[in-house]
Amino acid sequence: MKEPQWLAAVALLPVGLLLTACKANEAAPPAAPPPHVAARFQAELGALDALQFLVGTWRREDGELWHQEVWSEPRGGRMVGHAHLVRGARSVFTEALAIRSMGGVVVYVATPEDEPTTLFPAAELRSGYARFEAPEHDFPQVIEYRLTEDGALVVRLAGDDGPAEPETQHGHGDHDHAPTRREVEMRFERAPQRP
Repeated sequence: MKEPQWLAAVALLPVGLLLTACKANEAAPPAAPPPHVAARFQAELGALDALQFLVGTWRREDGELWHQEVWSEPRGGRMVGHAHLVRGARSVFTEALAIRSMGGVVVYVATPEDEPTTLFPAAELRSGYARFEAPEHDFPQVIEYRLTEDGALVVRLAGDDGPAEPETQHGHGDHDHAPTRREVEMRFERAPQRP
């Protein structure tokens, strides 16, 4: 029995619609993002440009202490780094680092070995200087990077280092005191480039 012509036409209708939709999509260029989205994206990518001064390998040595921090070029909206501290022949501290744009905010991401990650939003960024803060963190609450005129990198860590030791006055009981304020400043020299 021969199928009616209209049935064959109806059966081919979905294929024709699909081909028409595909042709329409090929012809139309992708829609540009709204201007505010494009501007924000460009601002996020450009935000890391001020941190270009960190790029490279930085070292400091003091007796048995060897400390290195390495930062990559800003690519894809982030910089990747790591820190490594060795005392004598023993590695005593390693930390995975990143600086990235998250929701329009530049954030320093620190993940010490065997410790949880802490986010430090940028408080100030300019050429040769960066300050990140996380007031709720134990220590540090502030991380600063500053490039000196002679090309060294000074890293300053600051914050409260937990409660102070209880003080005993005249042998009469303990008194609680505010946390101890602590600051650590380290001077790194740029490591020579290997040939």
